[in-house]
Amino acid sequence: MYKSVRTDHSDPIQSFFMSRYDRISYFSNLDIKMVEELSYFLEVKIFEINQVILEPAMPCPGIYFVFKGAVVIFLNHDGTEVELDWLGRGSVIGQHSCFSDDELLFGARSSVIGGTACLVLDRECLDCIRSRRNIFDSIAQRVSEQG
Repeated sequence: MYKSVRTDHSDPIQSFFMSRYDRISYFSNLDIKMVEELSYFLEVKIFEINQVILEPAMPCPGIYFVFKGAVVIFLNHDGTEVELDWLGRGSVIGQHSCFSDDELLFGARSSVIGGTACLVLDRECLDCIRSRRNIFDSIAQRVSEQG
């Protein structure tokens, strides 16, 4: 007799993302299938202790989800680094900055022995979503105007 094959593959990265995507207002109106699709574009980046994750005065390259470890947010003021905050697992960095071409006012670096792991949705992926979303919005608007 044959046993059924289990098709529920629990991916810890996808589970983590699916439990936190709604912290980003831009994703709040996305269809759940599109959010699941997004989870496949996450890139895992590992940073050693004190390694800079985001440089101040640079454009934000994406949205960073702290998956493991901790991150310190800092400013450079007159050549001195000033620590503003510490972020742990589940924190999100760049959710507003990545949608503009403005330079970051802050920096972020790994702050724990053993390093920090971040899940990253890069700007290219986010631009793709934005274009798809605009297409859907324009179609919906035309349909509502006709009906």
